[in-house]
Amino acid sequence: MELDELAFLIARGGWPGALDLSGDYALQQARNYFEAVVHADISRVDGVRRGAALLRSYARIVSTQAKLSTIAADMREAEVATLSVDSIASYLAALENIFVIEEAENWSPRLRARTAVRSSRTRYFTDPSIAVAAFDAADS
Repeated sequence: MELDELAFLIARGGWPGALDLSGDYALQQARNYFEAVVHADISRVDGVRRGAALLRSYARIVSTQAKLSTIAADMREAEVATLSVDSIASYLAALENIFVIEEAENWSPRLRARTAVRSSRTRYFTDPSIAVAAFDAADS
């Protein structure tokens, strides 16, 4: 598989409606989902209206063990948005409830080491295309 084809598949994601589509039509599925999450779905969880800034910040820290304070600092720096750590935690809980994100539990094997191999949860989107759509980077 060529690199550009692999990049397209990541940007397209695994959305059933996109599998039989090609080009921009396939990429639009993830963009539409992202917009629906930001403008409708997320506020249905707890009645709180939220914007896209946290999702863009989450896309920047995806697959890491970033702390909530790191996400808050990233949002301030990149988006000029200000959310408290408690607000970010609430937002992330709502995103988990609607299966937009998932956080892998830490892994700590029983070794004779004093520290755990991994001590924090690792942050992921349920589909990689959501991160691409957060940046609208799916343009080919």
